[in-house]
Order: sequence, then structure tokens, then C-alpha cells
Amino acid sequence: MIYKIDYLDKKIYSKIMAKIVYLRLNIKSEFKDRHLGSWPELKKYRIMKDVDDLRMFIRMSDIFGKRTGYYPEYEAKTLSNK
Repeated sequence: MIYKIDYLDKKIYSKIMAKIVYLRLNIKSEFKDRHLGSWPELKKYRIMKDVDDLRMFIRMSDIFGKRTGYYPEYEAKTLSNK
């Protein structure tokens, strides 16, 4: 039973970390190109949606970290800064 819990914790950790990295990189690229399109206000709403999703996943990371001691947010920051 402990094996399954550890396995699930690692899966949850990797999924949260991957989603945080994806959203951080997506926000960076959208901010770079936000005025190049013909509808910049649509980019604004997409960026704001990604920011809200990022806040949600960072909050999930904090809750997960308090329970297990693993904080996916820190590793996600190092991966997305490269």
C-alpha cells in the first residue's frame, strides 16, 4: 500500500511540475508576442487565463508540498528559466 502512495505522489509531483513549467513558458512567449497579432486584446485574455491557471497550480504545489515535503514549484522554476 505504501508503494502505491509513493507512486501516486511521484506522479502528482511530476504532473504539477510539468504544468507549472508549461504555463510559465507559455506566459513568457505570449508576453513577447502580445502586440504582433491583429487582435491584441484576445492575447490579453489568454495571458490572464494562463496567469490564473499558474496561480492555481502554484497553490496546489504548496498544498502538496506541505503534505509530502516535495515542492514542485522550485524545480519548475529552474527548468523554465533555462
